[in-house]
Amino acid sequence: MTSATTAPTATVTTTAIAPASQTQSSQTQSHPRTLDHDESLLATTFSALREGKLDEAQRDIDTLLHAQPDFRLAQLIRGDLLLAHAQALDHIGNTRQDSPALEDLRAEARARLESVLQPPPAGMVPEQVLLLADSIRHIVVVDTEKSRLYLFANRNGMPVYLADFYVTIGRNGSGKSHEGDERTPLGIYRITSRLHDSALLATYGPLAFPLDFPNDWDKHKGSSGHGIWLHGTFSGTYSRPPHASDGCVVLTNTDLDSLANFIAPDNTPVLITDHIRWVTPDTVLAERQQLMQHVSQWQQDWQSLNVERYLGNYSKDFTADQTGFADWAARKRQIAPGKRWIKVELSNLSLFEYPGQSGLFLADFRQDYQSNNLVNNMHKRQYWTQQSGEWKILAEDSL
Repeated sequence: MTSATTAPTATVTTTAIAPASQTQSSQTQSHPRTLDHDESLLATTFSALREGKLDEAQRDIDTLLHAQPDFRLAQLIRGDLLLAHAQALDHIGNTRQDSPALEDLRAEARARLESVLQPPPAGMVPEQVLLLADSIRHIVVVDTEKSRLYLFANRNGMPVYLADFYVTIGRNGSGKSHEGDERTPLGIYRITSRLHDSALLATYGPLAFPLDFPNDWDKHKGSSGHGIWLHGTFSGTYSRPPHASDGCVVLTNTDLDSLANFIAPDNTPVLITDHIRWVTPDTVLAERQQLMQHVSQWQQDWQSLNVERYLGNYSKDFTADQTGFADWAARKRQIAPGKRWIKVELSNLSLFEYPGQSGLFLADFRQDYQSNNLVNNMHKRQYWTQQSGEWKILAEDSL
């Protein structure tokens, strides 16, 4: 149906399309954004609605529905636009008969519009990403609070914003702890593989990227579960409400196809946090330097052959491969007399503030160890925290 050519008989109130926390004006500067075409059309529709330009809004929504006829939120907004020619809109889905499905669509509208009104601030970076190893080309950061996935490139160890996408997370939010809780985990995960439609159930869409949940830290915490993926949507469903998955991170098939060009299994970290803290690069550099100093001191203490100084870097709550500090330290003291020299080289270092755990930091690196009686090479992950004002290693795992 074409849009009406006569002037509207009623106005559209801003509450029809504004999210709950509209705090950023259109004048606020932000990153140059790479929005997908579909969401750009939705954004221009909202903008036209706010200004009462119903014909422009309907033109944009019709274009969007022509490209994505299964986009239920767009279908709802088109119905509202037709109604707006006769009466004012109080909210999206302007009906007296509310339903859970309608509330889901309103929640999606709020999440999508808020991302347009409050984009990543210019010149700022996620505080959780302190350093990216040279081998990492891109990193994915999911903000569960905003139902948003951000894609960054690695530029000299610093994340540089490229694009962001609307996502669905677990029905019960984030912070997964056990099988079946329908929550999305918070943490730093490795993409284990790329699965195409021939290997997938229809509900996952045509493409999926499994994550290594539960990872080593999840196992330290006792978290359980499986099957946490980045994946698409069922054929005939363009997008899902903000909280609608069993714990996976779900994108539209169009967005996932775009994101897939930047994802490399085993090489693209996926950081899932409940809230991104945007800070200046200088703030990240200062925090990076502080943690690097502690990692370097640990390395030097190990090479010093002073086993007590080396053990002083570890918390009394330390565990490694399910071994507690006392037994682990006893083993180190036992083998120390046989070492005449030790050389430890670190490479491919990445540093993160670990999501979902206050004051926890991850150092991820390759370790080349040589001594007079042993040579090995491994991928190591160390978890650092402050205890009584001192930095200590809380857990250490070899992958």
